[in-house]
Amino acid sequence: MNTIDWLLKCPIAHRGLHDLRRGVIENSLSAARQAIAHGYGIECDVQLSLDGEAVVFHDFTLKRLCGVKGAVAEYTAKDLGGFLLAGSTDAVPTLTQFIDIIAGRVPLIIEIKSAFRGDLRLTQSVAEIVSESPFAIAVKSFDPACIAELKRIAPHITRGIVGMKSYECGEFAHLDDCHKFKLSNLLHVQDTLPDFISWNVADLIDLKLIMEKSNLNLLVLAWTIQNEHQKHMAAKHANQIIFEGFLPESFLP
Repeated sequence: MNTIDWLLKCPIAHRGLHDLRRGVIENSLSAARQAIAHGYGIECDVQLSLDGEAVVFHDFTLKRLCGVKGAVAEYTAKDLGGFLLAGSTDAVPTLTQFIDIIAGRVPLIIEIKSAFRGDLRLTQSVAEIVSESPFAIAVKSFDPACIAELKRIAPHITRGIVGMKSYECGEFAHLDDCHKFKLSNLLHVQDTLPDFISWNVADLIDLKLIMEKSNLNLLVLAWTIQNEHQKHMAAKHANQIIFEGFLPESFLP
């Protein structure tokens, strides 16, 4: 297992320290700068552009944040770099730009977005970018296939699995019941060998039982913490928090 105590250095800002009311948009360079200024780590999401570039963006489509029709994957990285985020002065950044802005000053966790279709090009792109960076960076995904591929091609990169109890909504609705069961019970760990688990704060008790049953001893990062009450809940079962919507002073499990 990699030494990953650096992930415990400070709470992790979900998609950066964003605040729509102040014009600081999620996954933007401004959100990264704000997190750094407050001494928080950063979690970001990545998608694949039409020309194979890893870009920092959460949704598969551009409508919500850019007001543009179509999917991220239908545009080149240059095109995406011309789309402003929610009327701000920030555009969609590439992962390389995002890493360069952070420059190792705070921890960074990259979440690989996946449609669970077996496309591993984004994983391979992220692995290449992170491997060339001198900074401590972790990579995670809901999709075990992505993390298994990361283990295969870049075992030196700190890797994690994102999970929760139920996969009945949104981007997971198309998965069959067997696939959902494997995800919610971490039945892929022999293939992925994660260094940490990133788990829904509402389901931490379930995770504890799963880890005990499977004899797993891994760091747990709870998401997404939105207030002090949830922070105290997470402190009972997690080693670190991924937060948004408030400013936690510290996290001491």
